[in-house]
Amino acid sequence: MFKTSLRRFVVVKSNCDEAIVKAYHVIGQGSRCGARSTTLPARHEICTDTPVSAGGCDTAAEPVETLLAALIGCEQATAHFVGRMMGIRLKSINFELHAERDARGSMHTPVTEVAPVTSQLTSITGSAKCLVSSKSRRGSTQQEIHELGTIVHNRCPIATMVVNSGCTLEIDWILLGTDNNE
Repeated sequence: MFKTSLRRFVVVKSNCDEAIVKAYHVIGQGSRCGARSTTLPARHEICTDTPVSAGGCDTAAEPVETLLAALIGCEQATAHFVGRMMGIRLKSINFELHAERDARGSMHTPVTEVAPVTSQLTSITGSAKCLVSSKSRRGSTQQEIHELGTIVHNRCPIATMVVNSGCTLEIDWILLGTDNNE
């Protein structure tokens, strides 16, 4: 297994033209194909592994699955922040994502030769189905939810990193409706 620690801190500068840095520090340890991470100072544990067929023990999610989970978490948090700024009160967002890559990038042999393709993800597709609060000032139209999704993709650090890597990111933001049970 792989063990990692993460330290989070924010350095705030007084001048708006200067960067506001949020930094993460990770240390880790692993064995075989497994990884175990512990975030600091909160000490949350994150584990990854691979299937037995790939040499792992299948005790946790695969690393790419944790990347997708991180993308969902980042878009969720970003959407709630952006939504508040836009007057959209989100009750929930249900994500379903699918990722693909060309396995020749990582599985090409002999491993000392350059692989014929990159090992990166080539596409992430899926949906983000939004339930909006009945107390929301905006967000009652599909167009407003689409606008929210566009802004989220541009502001979510993980989505930005995925797109900048050359991976296609296509998540359809869909209005499920308004929650009248409040």
